[in-house]
Amino acid sequence: MKYWPTHLINKELIWCSTSKLTFRPRTTPMTKLAELEGKAQNFSEQGDTENTIQTCRQILTLKPDHATALNLLSEYELSRGAFGSAEQHLAILTGLYPENAILITKLGYVQEEQGKLGAALATYLECYHLYPENPVIHLYIGHIYVLKGDRDKAAAIFTLA
Repeated sequence: MKYWPTHLINKELIWCSTSKLTFRPRTTPMTKLAELEGKAQNFSEQGDTENTIQTCRQILTLKPDHATALNLLSEYELSRGAFGSAEQHLAILTGLYPENAILITKLGYVQEEQGKLGAALATYLECYHLYPENPVIHLYIGHIYVLKGDRDKAAAIFTLA
């Protein structure tokens, strides 16, 4: 069955079928995305975590770099201790927002929680280079040095905080 656009109603193309002469709105990926965003927002406002997460995953199938869905999923994964999944979402988010200190420090945290101390240190140092005046990042870096057993470097960093 073939459809072709006939006219616009409420900014939606109406498509006409050649076999039945019926009209139906055609769902485009952007229409579907907007619909899913609305659903996720409603589920989130209702406190329905399960459906919010499920809808966010559907959103990511249409738009893998959807920042809101990635952020909600990373928060959910963090809350349940699924640090590997949270790291995947946060890695994409920090790629989208490379100067966002909150996202960068969250990424460092999930790396640290997985025992990836070298990666966590690199992530925290990246944040330090963006915001050297931020005393909190000094504490994160110093903490990693303590965990790595380098108390001298930790002490030097802690004095900067």
